[in-house]
Amino acid sequence: MKQRIFFNVQYIILILIALTLPIHNFFFPKLFLFLMAAWFLEFDFKTKLQRMKENKLLIPFIVFAVFYLLYVIGMSYSKNIDFGVTDLILKAPILFSPLIIFSMDLKKWTFQRRKWVFIAFISGCFLTLLIFLYNSIFLAPEFRIYYFTYTRLTLWFHPSYIAMFFCLSVAFLSYFLIKNTKISILFKLLICLLNIMFIIDIVLFCSKSGYLSIIFVLLMLLIFALYCKGIKRYTACYIIGFLAVFVITLSLLPKGYNRILMAYKDLKAEKQNIEHLQNSEKTLDIIDSLNTIVETSKDNVVSSDQQDTIQKNVLTETTSDVIILDSSSSNRIHTWKNTLELAIEKLPFGTGTGDIRNDLTHKHQENSVTKDYVLNAHCQFLQVFATLGILGIISLLACFIVPFVMAWRRKFFLLIVFIAMIFINSLVESMLEVQAGVSFFAIFNGLLLLFATANYQECEKEW
Repeated sequence: MKQRIFFNVQYIILILIALTLPIHNFFFPKLFLFLMAAWFLEFDFKTKLQRMKENKLLIPFIVFAVFYLLYVIGMSYSKNIDFGVTDLILKAPILFSPLIIFSMDLKKWTFQRRKWVFIAFISGCFLTLLIFLYNSIFLAPEFRIYYFTYTRLTLWFHPSYIAMFFCLSVAFLSYFLIKNTKISILFKLLICLLNIMFIIDIVLFCSKSGYLSIIFVLLMLLIFALYCKGIKRYTACYIIGFLAVFVITLSLLPKGYNRILMAYKDLKAEKQNIEHLQNSEKTLDIIDSLNTIVETSKDNVVSSDQQDTIQKNVLTETTSDVIILDSSSSNRIHTWKNTLELAIEKLPFGTGTGDIRNDLTHKHQENSVTKDYVLNAHCQFLQVFATLGILGIISLLACFIVPFVMAWRRKFFLLIVFIAMIFINSLVESMLEVQAGVSFFAIFNGLLLLFATANYQECEKEW
């Protein structure tokens, strides 16, 4: 009786978390505290440990616990204690979410209950989509594409994270569409309509990582529909249609809002700048010209105004071929270089949990190009490498490899897609440095690992 009550309480809280996660960051910390309280108040920790072993999830829990423990140890050689404590609190779900979810009674997680978690998350994403649409249509001063793209559309979320939420919703809906061919035509149309709306919004978010994620998700779904046993081959037509929607929407987006095209041009321009600065001999001309100015000014032959004119002409001539850049892509590359340099300098243990922000800021300031940057590493792997050193990056890689191997062995497609999508986004975003990334990773990584075991048992070891 007691166990059933506490399970239902935790289940309802997890449903609320799944529902509110894509809506706003405000809800998660409060709901997660209630989830932790319910878990602790149940006591009976011996039974919880036994459940974790029975669910065969003890190894992944140890992996996540070690990763978090390294951040705790990183406090011992940090000077900025305040930032370190804040970071530990932010990352606490990485430890406690699997601890709570992995120790739940798997027998009570019926298919219907698992399905309602997915429905809650999809509903939250759809509600968020409506909020964004309402804001852009009714609150914008005029109807322009400008108010329907990037941060103007996503309001309080960074586009990369909300695009990631929508990508997972597309994966959930498409997986259900492919696996359940007996559902009504009306329900199929509803799923297709939702997916089309999510995909169009992902394009409008103008997130490069979002584009990569949705392309990857749809291609994985296409492979799943074509090659997995027990799947009707015609279901691949749905995925091909969704891919067509993405390509058509992206092609209709004005070039000024296509951030992939803009990134390509910016990186190409920066390459030209580097080649120009390396190969041009105009730098030597500047030195010679300025030396001439100094020498002639000594003889009072050239006035000060004339000297300024000569300097201006020389500098204009030298920089005339250089393209001035101000783009997130070039900024990100410089940030990666700075972070890698910092990580190598701080080997083998990194800067420590509390000092990464200050040390990275100082590293930015040492570079004339990045002196005004106040960015994190924009790559979770580099961020962890710089913070925790060699052990940190090994531990982070284990957090991806172990769940992926378990997903593959238990033949749970959704977990494979989720891990791969998180990996892609972690390459270009410091996901675990912001609440939206931590909460999303911690909750769905835990739930999908648990569901993988349940699905494996129910499907008799088939995809």
